[in-house]
Amino acid sequence: MNVKLNSNKVWQFSCCLANRDSLTGELLYGVLLQAGIKPEEIVEIKQKKQHKIIVYFSLKNFAQKLVTRIAKLNLRGVVMSLKILRKSDWQDRWKKGIKPFALTKRIDIVPRWAAKQYRKTKKIPIYIDTNLAFGTGLHETTRFMAQLIEKSRANFQSFLDVGTGSGILSIVAHISGAESIVAMDIDRQSIGVAKSNFAANNVMNIKIFCADLQKWKKQAKYDIVAANLVSNDLIAFGNKLVAVVKSQKYLAVSGISLKNLALVRKSFAKLALSEVKILRGKMWAAILYQRKS
Repeated sequence: MNVKLNSNKVWQFSCCLANRDSLTGELLYGVLLQAGIKPEEIVEIKQKKQHKIIVYFSLKNFAQKLVTRIAKLNLRGVVMSLKILRKSDWQDRWKKGIKPFALTKRIDIVPRWAAKQYRKTKKIPIYIDTNLAFGTGLHETTRFMAQLIEKSRANFQSFLDVGTGSGILSIVAHISGAESIVAMDIDRQSIGVAKSNFAANNVMNIKIFCADLQKWKKQAKYDIVAANLVSNDLIAFGNKLVAVVKSQKYLAVSGISLKNLALVRKSFAKLALSEVKILRGKMWAAILYQRKS
């Protein structure tokens, strides 16, 4: 996570692409991911004649290095800016920018500050903290994973959320009937945000901990393992992810850019998995696998 909870000042990095150039946008995404930025930390604003990509940072040095790296690409029609925001300013921007929206056919995402104004329907609301620039559920990768979990709701009781972020997918699993839920993330502040969101939604059956997937030693096996990571990490940890899936149960992976989809599928084809479903968006994809017996 690029923005820390206790940051008094935040650096806003913006890239404006003229005419919504999809190839340039995909290239910029690749640079951001290579820099260690998670897909859900990247904000997209698409208008008729303009495509804007925004990322928030606590450290100016990191943001400046990113600007220098992109500048060296000499991309046409790209205008970059880097400006400082006070904590109250960037938090207010998120509150203004995020409104209740449909995550799946059964679930709505509701910012906690808008809970009183939210008109309840037959859908189930998930209340989240929107004071941070990540894990809001707006990103394709999060929405795809939520859809795959919801569609599999009759087929699982235990659930493992790898790279939980704001905890949305664990809450979706709870709503979908999971009785045993374990969530993990490498970032301690993400753990704090997820715990806060669990409490706001009265979800008490989630065990959450901080761990590096590379060093993590598997303990149990689960009916569904959800891993919303970048493509390189999915490939690197494929065997470890499969190892914690029960026989004939499911692995859902996302964070896959379309240009890396073939590479991920080729890598996972070597594992003890059968491909069940692929969801493709404008720039991202998610895959549901079933572990072979």
